[in-house]
Amino acid sequence: MRKVIDHDPNTGISHVLYHDESDGVAHYVAEQAVDTLLDTNRKQANEAGKRFGEWAKVASLPLTIFHDLKAKGILDDSKAFKRWLNDPDNKYFRTHEGHL
Repeated sequence: MRKVIDHDPNTGISHVLYHDESDGVAHYVAEQAVDTLLDTNRKQANEAGKRFGEWAKVASLPLTIFHDLKAKGILDDSKAFKRWLNDPDNKYFRTHEGHL
């Protein structure tokens, strides 16, 4: 069962309660529609090419991902954050190609 607890139209974030009836476990999660952000990231990456210099924008993250990375301590560790950004699984958040 899925029940939306609240939704913020400004951020697009919904807090949802999932109840797994097979084992009785409930999960409270934040969800965010990211289609527009990912489309914008792809367009910016295509325009930027592979070369970038100091202070170039390299990624845009949805707030839910940002908060998750912050909670895990990844945002506070520049090496860990660069590894996360360079991971092919996270390429859709990149606005610039290349290796950090």
